[in-house]
Amino acid sequence: MSTTTKRNQTFFYSTAGLCVSVLILILVNYLAAHSFVRADFTDDKLHTLSPGTKEVLSRLKSPVTIRFYCTQEADAMPNNLKSYGARIEDLLKEFELVGDGKIRIEIHDPEPDSDAEDAAALDGIEGQQIAPGERIYFGLAVSCVDQSLSVPFVSPAAENRLEYNITRMIYRVSDPQELKIGIMSSFPVMGGANAGMPPMPRQPREPAWVFVDELKKDFDVAEIESTTDAIDDDVAILIVIHPKDVSETTLFAIDQFVLRGGKLVAFVDSASVMQSQFQSAPPMGGQDASSSLGKLFDAWGVEFEADKVVVDMTYSTEVGGQGGQRQVSPAVLTLDSRAMNAEDIITGPLENVIMLYAGAFTGEPAEGLKKTVLMRTSTQSQLIDSFRAQLPASTIQKDFESDDKEYALAIRLLGRFKSAFPDGKPEAPDDESDDSANSEAADNASYLAEAENDNAVILIGDADMIYDDFWVRKSNFFGQTLQQVISENNVLLQNSVEQLSGDQSLISIRSRGVTKRPFTVIRDMQMEAEKKYKQEMANLEEELSEAQQKINELQSTKKDQKQKYIMSPEQTRELEKFQEKQVEVRRRLKELRKQLRKDIDRLETRLKLVNILMMPFVVVVCGIGFYFVRRNRASSSR
Repeated sequence: MSTTTKRNQTFFYSTAGLCVSVLILILVNYLAAHSFVRADFTDDKLHTLSPGTKEVLSRLKSPVTIRFYCTQEADAMPNNLKSYGARIEDLLKEFELVGDGKIRIEIHDPEPDSDAEDAAALDGIEGQQIAPGERIYFGLAVSCVDQSLSVPFVSPAAENRLEYNITRMIYRVSDPQELKIGIMSSFPVMGGANAGMPPMPRQPREPAWVFVDELKKDFDVAEIESTTDAIDDDVAILIVIHPKDVSETTLFAIDQFVLRGGKLVAFVDSASVMQSQFQSAPPMGGQDASSSLGKLFDAWGVEFEADKVVVDMTYSTEVGGQGGQRQVSPAVLTLDSRAMNAEDIITGPLENVIMLYAGAFTGEPAEGLKKTVLMRTSTQSQLIDSFRAQLPASTIQKDFESDDKEYALAIRLLGRFKSAFPDGKPEAPDDESDDSANSEAADNASYLAEAENDNAVILIGDADMIYDDFWVRKSNFFGQTLQQVISENNVLLQNSVEQLSGDQSLISIRSRGVTKRPFTVIRDMQMEAEKKYKQEMANLEEELSEAQQKINELQSTKKDQKQKYIMSPEQTRELEKFQEKQVEVRRRLKELRKQLRKDIDRLETRLKLVNILMMPFVVVVCGIGFYFVRRNRASSSR
């Protein structure tokens, strides 16, 4: 074979191979664009529906339509919404695929004066103005038969709750019902005569707490007396706030409520700061201000030390002190996202929750129950006696010794509950009449020793946190009360109620996580350096206190009152010694921050180089390897 023929064959085969490769690439892209087959290799399965969602979809009896209104014009949509819109469409395709014909997906582009724009208006989806004369649509509507719900704007900030929100909308339109919520509290949360104090002539009635008004927007809310011996069957969710000294008959009522399927949210406390405000008589010194669910906790395997308060150096809060001076109190916690269970729907989106003299939940759940920690302290925390938590913040900080463990501040129990009263309803002290005996016999006839189905209970270790002043600021504007939210305490309650108000499967739906992940190694380095920094500052303050004490001792030894305010040589040397020590500590702190910055910059540079150069390096290595393989094959064929 001539050289010319060889060259022609090589050219022909190369050209043909290139054309075939292009055709294969086009075919693969076409098939990928018109099919929905993929594998989820992400660590948290970000692109796979939760089992709870699949369970809700499997029980649908009527078709559900999901309409996604998204402006498609490239110039109008911000880039972050374009990519987020693509992820929403992918998620909706998953719903459609798992729905097995019961989920219908519609994607609409509401152009001006179009039918899609009219449909968006009917669904309650309004355009968002991003510039003068420019509006975009980015909303969802879910409908089933004559029921519909909509989200006017799907915020990227709530991406980790997107699956849950869509599933909940599907559940609510497919099974519409108005739920009744009962509230039991030793606080006057429903309003009353001057916050629970004895009524006075012409005394104005105090309004209900703000969280009650917020619940009434979506639910039928009723008050349950804290002395009740039965809870009505039509109550779906019971909120218990500071159950102070409740009787065994009331505990039995709560016990049976949970066993027959009622959901429970309980706020208990180790040292309630609001208790004295709502008492009809001045509090006595050393009076117990704790609350618990007693036997119920014992039956559920929950330990709550009512005389212990959690203090945490990481989440300490600046509060008012004596003489109007501000101080940082480790007993008042401002919890950020680090303290939240990011994978749970209730706490995943929370970033600012305030708790006052909170208690901790420990122990292992009883057989058949699973415990999920919703909020936790940092490892720089300690359990101290309740009376010590009310000492000045400086005293708490000085005596602080970390337990080097995280404490659970809020938990959820999920599973099959058993009664805390194996012998049936306890006998009330005044149950001596025949009518009482007959009533007790009827109660025992309906007594449940164990729940028939799984249920959920949410426990939170602070009752004061739901009081208005700790999460909302009120102001009067020309006779109108304005409210400014300062923390997400009520969001915690609202999320809990919202989750428990749905199907049991909704409770198991996890937060999907986010596509953007932080550099955890860098974050850990920063936390470690901050820990060292705080330790150095604590040492410096201790040395300052010791030096000041030494100066005061030297001052008190002076007998001549005229010389009392003139520093002695000993005092001068002591002060100079401290000042030199202060300069040295500051220098060490400066070096620490400088070294930290160097380590972080070095690590960031390595990560960037790996991310930028890794793929080209792999391609080059594969290319060189392919070249040598072909050369060896060519050599062996000769």
